[in-house]
Amino acid sequence: MSALGSSSVAHDERRRWLVAACVGLGLFASALDATVNVALPTIAGAFDADISTIQWIIIAFVTTSTGLSVSMGSAGDRFGLWRLYRLGLVTYALAMLLIGFAPDLQALVALRVLQGVGAAAVMSVGPALVALAFAPAERGRALGVAGGTQAIGGVIAGFGGGVLIDAFGWPSIFLGRLPFIAAALLLTVAVLRGAPAEARAGTTTDLARGRFDVGGAAALFVAVACLLVGLNLARSLGAASAPVIALLAGAALVAGVFIRIERHAEWPVLDLALFGLRVFSAAFLTLALSWIGVFTIWFILPFFVADVLGHGASALGLLLGLLGLCTAIAAPLGGWAADRLRPEWLVTAAATAVAVALLWISTLGGGASLVAVALPLALAGAAQGTLRAAARTLVFISVPGSGLGSASGALNLGMSMGVVLSVALFSALFSVREDVHTARLLASGLSEAAAEAPAFVEAFRETFRAAALVALAGAASSLFAWRPRLAVAEAPPGVH
Repeated sequence: MSALGSSSVAHDERRRWLVAACVGLGLFASALDATVNVALPTIAGAFDADISTIQWIIIAFVTTSTGLSVSMGSAGDRFGLWRLYRLGLVTYALAMLLIGFAPDLQALVALRVLQGVGAAAVMSVGPALVALAFAPAERGRALGVAGGTQAIGGVIAGFGGGVLIDAFGWPSIFLGRLPFIAAALLLTVAVLRGAPAEARAGTTTDLARGRFDVGGAAALFVAVACLLVGLNLARSLGAASAPVIALLAGAALVAGVFIRIERHAEWPVLDLALFGLRVFSAAFLTLALSWIGVFTIWFILPFFVADVLGHGASALGLLLGLLGLCTAIAAPLGGWAADRLRPEWLVTAAATAVAVALLWISTLGGGASLVAVALPLALAGAAQGTLRAAARTLVFISVPGSGLGSASGALNLGMSMGVVLSVALFSALFSVREDVHTARLLASGLSEAAAEAPAFVEAFRETFRAAALVALAGAASSLFAWRPRLAVAEAPPGVH
């Protein structure tokens, strides 16, 4: 190879990893949003708001980012992935700046909607950009590195959020993200400098082909919004309340309208043909079911550690930090392994490990040590990081380049819906089983105080066994992705 050829290859390699770094920074900044959960009590105090009001800070963001995830991916395929990614970063940065100076709670909630728009673009389009920048045989490692930075953001949010709030107040958790977003924007300049027009856009499709599916995007957003808001309100109003029934029925109705629109759209927001690809359907279902199971850790385990084991916030922070750290370490390793092994095998193994970790947690009792809790959490974190990297790799080597944005957005939708359904289903199951065990123990002659801890532990165990079964169903779903080795093109992709 000539010196000129070696220089060109090195330049392309450097540019590809700049893409991974640029996307990683965007995902990192998005993952820092976990600090908002830590800040909720402080924000509530600052605006004199109660819990039922302050929850809209979370609902507004999650509903917007989830409802737009597929549409943003499709818009990236249609108008250019880099264009959407840059727009997402700018929108996210603007929202962070304005939230930091929000005059009241109403303005803050409205700006969280704007933040959700930016986050949807960054989270959906980012992984597709990495997939386009790297050859199929290298995608797993690159996607794992980008996913690892996202997990690191979650770890830092858990460890550092409280410290930042105590030192500088709640606006700091929003304003503090601006330097990372600025760095990501600067990296886009470095990546795209001197690149051809098609690469600067970031698309492999004919931009003149068809109109963007505005009707489908609107219908999908309304359906997801009705479902998420309905599930959230069910916890406070009750599942049989009129508003909840109306919202859930509306979600089903609009979802039917969405499917009808997509079947006739020139450029559908979500190409339903994707679900005709066995590999994509299996990966989507595996991620969704695994996320339904594993997210039980985040909203039930903290109460077990605090109320049953008697540990404080520091111990809980270390445990959840360990979970995130193992995810961050496993993501690039899982991506590397997915490039060298059959990624579908790795997806099945990781999804099975998630189920094993949840079943392990279900064996914990009232006398469990912190080490006994930490071990299954480490397994769950490592399995989660490996699963996300391997599943994305599997999908991105199986889906045509013109549909990478839509596929990425759909995977994000599946994981986000998994989180919401996890909270709705397993919080209800836990409450019902705790009431059953409390009544049984009271009937046996125990006092209410004496029955509280054992009833909690039994409900805790049953809930995690149910979560393990759901995750195991996800592992079983992954078997449908097993197929003969794909023949993939190894030509250098350049930067798209």
